[in-house]
Amino acid sequence: IGIDMDIYAVASNGVSSVVSTLLVRQGRIQGVTNTPIDSIFMENQEILANFFLQHYEKNVVPEEILTEFEISKYYNIQEILENQSEKRIHFLVPKQGLRFQLVEMARENALDYLEKHQTESMREFEKTIGAVKILEKLFGHSATKMECYDISNISGTLSVASMTVFVDGKPRKDLYRRFKIKTVQGANDFESMKEVISRRFTRYLSEGEKDESFKNKPDLVVVDGGKIQLDFAIKAMESLGIEQKIVSLAKRDEEIFLPHLEESIKLPKTSNGLKLLQQIRDEAHRFAITFHRTLRNKNAFSSIIDGIHGIGKVTKGLIFEKYQSANEIVQSTVEEITQIKGINQKMAEEIKIKAKNHIEKIKILEKDIDKKINEVKNEV
Repeated sequence: IGIDMDIYAVASNGVSSVVSTLLVRQGRIQGVTNTPIDSIFMENQEILANFFLQHYEKNVVPEEILTEFEISKYYNIQEILENQSEKRIHFLVPKQGLRFQLVEMARENALDYLEKHQTESMREFEKTIGAVKILEKLFGHSATKMECYDISNISGTLSVASMTVFVDGKPRKDLYRRFKIKTVQGANDFESMKEVISRRFTRYLSEGEKDESFKNKPDLVVVDGGKIQLDFAIKAMESLGIEQKIVSLAKRDEEIFLPHLEESIKLPKTSNGLKLLQQIRDEAHRFAITFHRTLRNKNAFSSIIDGIHGIGKVTKGLIFEKYQSANEIVQSTVEEITQIKGINQKMAEEIKIKAKNHIEKIKILEKDIDKKINEVKNEV
């Protein structure tokens, strides 16, 4: 059959459907596409008619359209497409022959795709909303929106915190936030956790708060750590007079701690509820460590210039306008550096030496940070 045809079939399970399309051009099958559609309370004719209205807005209408059932008069589809294409369109519901075989091929393809799509959707449901339901049953309250907090520092310096957010069991990265620890000296994860929780929920209490991440409470707060980290987070809530559902997840044995229980809870390793808690906790790890690395590099790069006689804030600013990293300085010549206003040859030479030393120090620090990241990966 040396003509252009589009062959359609619909498979539905009452909730979702798929429209399978075979494209035949000059008598040869050119391609097969499957389009999943949310179709609750929709008949197959309505599904296909709506699909035609959208599909043929952007695609060429062929000479023949083959379907399993009569569709030409539904929504005046034939009249609409003929007016649009300015040609006669033949709508056929074949009962035998090659055209019938093509419709059967489309139907089988639609059924096969729907089965696979349904299986994938079920897996996704079990990992997300299904996992949320497990946690809600375990904790006795909603866990639709969860926030998780983690503290990161290397050798007690530049302590930072991260806040990751999951809604319906999926990451909402636009709501993630990061914090520099301001009031705690050294590597004190407990006090750091208390500070970041206080700051986050102080923002929540602010009537003028506009940041979507802070203006509403989550259904559940997850703290990275054990019973002590949980207790410090609770103290922060209590000091603000806030009632908030909160738990902690300790890396050792993946123990879950609740405020009103002395003993921890352990879910089976195969539990989707536990896997969801691990996922949001590991996201918080990753986000905090990445932020920590960024700050270390930024602060260390800035410190390259500190202590060089004759370089003040203005000149330092000019240097950072030209160079974004220590590597760029090392790769530049002394002559290129002296082109910056206020920099003489002696200063330029000292800047290059400091930049080179800085890179060597960063390599050592990076090993420590990479070690910590690998520890997180190995726990997944």
